[in-house]
Amino acid sequence: MSLRISIERLSIIIMSAIFLVGFSGIYIWNVMMMGVPIMEYGGIIDFHYTEPWKLTVLLMIILSSLITLILSATWPLLMDRPEDGVARLQCPRCGAPVGKDYMACPSCTLPLKQICSSCGERMPASYNACPRCGKTLRDPGSDLP
Repeated sequence: MSLRISIERLSIIIMSAIFLVGFSGIYIWNVMMMGVPIMEYGGIIDFHYTEPWKLTVLLMIILSSLITLILSATWPLLMDRPEDGVARLQCPRCGAPVGKDYMACPSCTLPLKQICSSCGERMPASYNACPRCGKTLRDPGSDLP
C-alpha cells in the first residue's frame, strides 16, 4: 500500500514532532532541576522549583503534540475507503456512489458520460461539443440526453 503524503500533512507531522521534542526537553529539564540548590557565594540561597501548573501546561502541550503527530501520520489509514481502493463519486440526481469511469448511474440511469461519435473521446454528459475534435454533439439549449 502506497501512502502519499501531501505537503500540508508533512508540515503538520514535522511541526508536531518539533513541538513534541522541544516541550518534552523543557519538561525533562524542569523536572531534573527540581530541588537543585541555587548557590551564591558558596552558600545555598534557595532551591530551584517549578510551579505545578507550569508543568501541567507543558504536559498538555506534549500530549496534544503527540496526538496531532499520531493522527496526521495515520489519517489515511483511519479514513473510510472503499474495499477496491477506487475513489467513489456521487450521482448528482440520486446520490448513489458512482465510479469516475461510469457512463451512467447504476441506480437511476442518469447519463454521466458520453462518447463522441467522431473520435471516440469520453466526456461528461453535459458537454455540447467534443473537446478533442470539436464535433457538435447536441444543441446547447437541449436538456441532457
